[in-house]
Amino acid sequence: MFRFLFLLFILVPIVEIALLIQVSEVIGGFATIALVIVTAIVGAKLVKQQGMGAIQNVQLQMAQGQMPAKELFTGLCVIIAG
Repeated sequence: MFRFLFLLFILVPIVEIALLIQVSEVIGGFATIALVIVTAIVGAKLVKQQGMGAIQNVQLQMAQGQMPAKELFTGLCVIIAG
């Protein structure tokens, strides 16, 4: 399992960089950098939105006297994905 994850963490960035180079040859370097920045901004906003929703769900569950295990796990997954 460790070897698989190790290879995955090495191969994914290499493939990503290769694709960025190919895209920059087609649409240009500046447009590629702008595209990466825009997707990063959109991704950060989505992570913030989902994280705030998870926090609200945790607070709601706690106010109802329930253990918010599912909501805490969802929040953790959002943080890891971000």
